[in-house]
Amino acid sequence: MIANDQVESIFEFARDKFIISLYPTDMLVTHYWKAVKLIQNNHVGNIDKHCIVPLPQFDEVKFPFLVCTGRANISLINLKEFKM
Repeated sequence: MIANDQVESIFEFARDKFIISLYPTDMLVTHYWKAVKLIQNNHVGNIDKHCIVPLPQFDEVKFPFLVCTGRANISLINLKEFKM
């Protein structure tokens, strides 16, 4: 999946669990470097997602939210439901 895409940024949200921003719009969640879910962006113009940060009190189970900046807007990412 990554072989044909350009990686813009990578954030490790838990040990060996990553969210990867793929150019132009989608995000890939991996566990132990195996693809778990592709999160498709519903806003085509929201490219250049370089900064991914957890919300305060981030918890992978209880509060699984990250924020990602993009050219058009700031996205809230739910890692439990794999939605942006």
